[in-house]
Amino acid sequence: VVSSLKLLNLRANKIVAINRNSFGGFYDLVELNLHKNEIEFIDDLALRDLRNLRILDLRINKLSGLNNALLSNQQKLNALLLSENRIGFIDPQAFRNLDELRVLELANNQIRMLDRMVFKALQNLRKLDLSTNSLRFIDKFI
Repeated sequence: VVSSLKLLNLRANKIVAINRNSFGGFYDLVELNLHKNEIEFIDDLALRDLRNLRILDLRINKLSGLNNALLSNQQKLNALLLSENRIGFIDPQAFRNLDELRVLELANNQIRMLDRMVFKALQNLRKLDLSTNSLRFIDKFI
């Protein structure tokens, strides 16, 4: 059953961490909804088996940053929803393999500045929401 699952909805629970093997074997998963939990930590390898993932919803959690490893296997991702977290840091290489990403929501976080390289790989991006952050300036990359 796990290997053929397409949608996993874990919305509105009390999840605080996603460990390395939390989604092991979910090879065909297309949508993962973790909206409205209390997630503070996601292991760098937690999403490694989710190579068919198209939608990742992490809105309304307690994430503080995005490193360069977490999304490295998500080449098919179309929508990344991260609004209403505590994100203050995004590694310049965090989105480097997200060639198919069309929607990136980062509203209502604590982002103060963004490296000019952070969106460079997002050639298919159609919607970028950075509203209600603490951005001090807009560089030419946006």
